Amino acid sequence: MLRAAYLLLVLIFLPSLWFVLGAQEQKAKAFKVQLYLVLTAIVFLASRYCWRKVCEGWRDDGVGGRVVKGLTLTVSLGAQSCSLLSFFVLMNTEPHIITILTSLCLAYFIVFCASLMTLDVLCWLGDKCGWRGLLPCVSTRVVVAMVMGLLLVAHGYRNAVTPVIRRINIPIKNLPTALNGTTIVQLSDIHLGPTVGLKQFREVVTMANELNPDIMVITGDLVDGPRSVLREASEPLRDLKSEYGTYYVPGNHDYYTGEIGLWIERLQELGVHPLMNDRVLLPNAVDSSESFYLAGVEDYDTRLINYNTHGLDVKHALAGRDPGVPTIVLAHQPRAASEAIEWKDVHLVLCGHMHGGQMMPFTFSVYLFQPFFVGLYEPKPSVFVYVSPGTKYYLFPVRHWFYPEITLITIYN
Repeated sequence: MLRAAYLLLVLIFLPSLWFVLGAQEQKAKAFKVQLYLVLTAIVFLASRYCWRKVCEGWRDDGVGGRVVKGLTLTVSLGAQSCSLLSFFVLMNTEPHIITILTSLCLAYFIVFCASLMTLDVLCWLGDKCGWRGLLPCVSTRVVVAMVMGLLLVAHGYRNAVTPVIRRINIPIKNLPTALNGTTIVQLSDIHLGPTVGLKQFREVVTMANELNPDIMVITGDLVDGPRSVLREASEPLRDLKSEYGTYYVPGNHDYYTGEIGLWIERLQELGVHPLMNDRVLLPNAVDSSESFYLAGVEDYDTRLINYNTHGLDVKHALAGRDPGVPTIVLAHQPRAASEAIEWKDVHLVLCGHMHGGQMMPFTFSVYLFQPFFVGLYEPKPSVFVYVSPGTKYYLFPVRHWFYPEITLITIYN
């Protein structure tokens, strides 16, 4: 056990050297490698905990014990291989069946382990309160945790398959009367890559086009892999249709690919307009009295990665605007939104990133790291922030509480 822990520490430490000493364009890739090594280490240690509990509950080698031990070992191995298989071996235009299965194993393992730990803590507290005779035995706790894992993953998988259409109306102060009723379709956190492929992406594009919006926006985390692998899978972007075009801001996962420059070129080929700390005047690029600004900023995590010449720069995106002209900002993370709303005439910020926590037990814990969680906020009078729960999912095809969505936003004065 001690040797394994030392090995994991070495594997986590090596990408750190790459991150510090490597070329700037390699830092995002190093960060991604380190992230998944940390995930693998956590899963490994959690597997040891679960295995010990299973062995404690079934000390004999009866049929029931062998079945439970076999299932635990299989799921544990599948969970530990998920990151390697998904991001470094099997990624292609469409998700590989092995990638889907191992990602579901990881989702199940997370819920199973969290449930088992929660039951153990409750039993420990019950024991301290003198309720020992009423507490379930270890084997019962393991079975309950396994059933909860199966039920929650099955329910979450059903929720994650198809995004819902969410319609919201948001008032924009000083919006020209002629632009009342302007519609914006927001797509976010598609995570094209290991478990989201061409077929699913094409379905999303078809659903978005059926809404016939004036503007299409993509608020980050569009891709989770290299351009050479996902080139064909990204082709449906060419089919997005709206009156004033499709606009995009990058998310942290877009930078983790290590190929943000290549992906920007690809998006431009497909007719998508990246807003990299920049803005446009819509619909009239000449007459600001009959228009509004659509601005976009790069991702907050660029401050952590120090990714080449890229970086979040709210000032560059918003300084020098014509006074009194309303501004809508696209920003992947809510932390960037909290900076953008401090600028005058910014009345709406569209974000993503949070996934609504995506699945238990992360559903609400993610709120601790961001100023906004999911849905519509009004942090100041006539200033709104909308955080999309995402259009697809990250890695696990599982969602609890918040459905994936395509958001149709209607703005009015």
